Amino acid sequence: MMIELPPAIEQLVIQEAQKQGITTNEYVIAKLSTTNKPSVADLVKGKRLEGFNGDPVAIQQSLR
Repeated sequence: MMIELPPAIEQLVIQEAQKQGITTNEYVIAKLSTTNKPSVADLVKGKRLEGFNGDPVAIQQSLR
């Protein structure tokens, strides 16, 4: 896959990867994988969990 980035963005990616001592590929993968993971707060947002009395299976089923 090739991505056409503006030169200024390309330089930022290169600089940040170099600062961290990783390749630009590793940097981009790390950035994309962390931004797509929902937080625990996102997972339970709008869910009512107080009625499960500590039943972990019921809690997991309600989050799906």
